[in-house]
Amino acid sequence: MPVINGVVVFELPHKQIDERGDFTKILSLGLTPELHIEEVFLSQTKKGFLRGLHFQNGPYLNNRIITCLAGKVFDVLLDLRPDSSTFLNISIIELNSLSPIGLYVPSGIAHGFQSLENGSQLIYFSDKGFNSNFDTGVSPIKSGIDWPIRVAGMSKRDMSLPSLSEYLSRI
Repeated sequence: MPVINGVVVFELPHKQIDERGDFTKILSLGLTPELHIEEVFLSQTKKGFLRGLHFQNGPYLNNRIITCLAGKVFDVLLDLRPDSSTFLNISIIELNSLSPIGLYVPSGIAHGFQSLENGSQLIYFSDKGFNSNFDTGVSPIKSGIDWPIRVAGMSKRDMSLPSLSEYLSRI
């Protein structure tokens, strides 16, 4: 996984598996990156579908913690912070429900993914509330990313996002 300044991949603090199933602690002060949580989101996505690449800007720049609760995803981070030494670096990691890892994603980094299984679920913890006026991103299909399986579709909104070069011409 190429380095993006500020991104932290961490093991979830605790995962217990027994005959009942499993029990996972996702956040724990002192063990996971600190985040003042303002909102929590859960996405469930069908196999092959894309989400992203999204982030919020202006006063709604948000830090996030993301982990996979079910299924498996091809997860993509794109550094869009012009002052960052890792500006335009792309980082790819597989998140799945069997590997207890989380991602700390600082503000200014676009996030997206392709679901590799039906019903893949990601949970996002955010330190800022969602504001559609400051929500932006770049097109997942016009950003130079080789998606691992056939793209089954994406939202109309994601289809209308600018390409990476169009986005860069506006900043």
